[in-house]
Amino acid sequence: MIDYSDKKIHEVECSFCNEKITCPEDMLDSDKHACYSCFNELKDKLSEDEKSKIHVDMPMSDMADMLLDTMIEIAYPEFWKENKSKIIQMSKKEIAEEMFAAGASAVVEMMMHAHENPEDVFS
Repeated sequence: MIDYSDKKIHEVECSFCNEKITCPEDMLDSDKHACYSCFNELKDKLSEDEKSKIHVDMPMSDMADMLLDTMIEIAYPEFWKENKSKIIQMSKKEIAEEMFAAGASAVVEMMMHAHENPEDVFS
């Protein structure tokens, strides 16, 4: 397993509001740095190329929400397509149990993959 505890974190200023934010050493050379609040205000006005050149100091809770939203966006359509006929015949309780089990299973699989391949998660 790779040890990330020695990764150096630096304090930089948000290029838009001058708030102090944290930045990993490997992102110090970004064209700009943004706090999460400023980035959210600007993201719809920026091109994909401009966004790719900005380091964003994102709180872990927001990062988790974004990851979850992306996973749902990618995985749900296929899941629904494969399971629609089964789901519409289930009670609300059965659906809740099935969805909880599917979510828990996905988390366990992700944790196992992260443990076996940390470079995929932390690169």
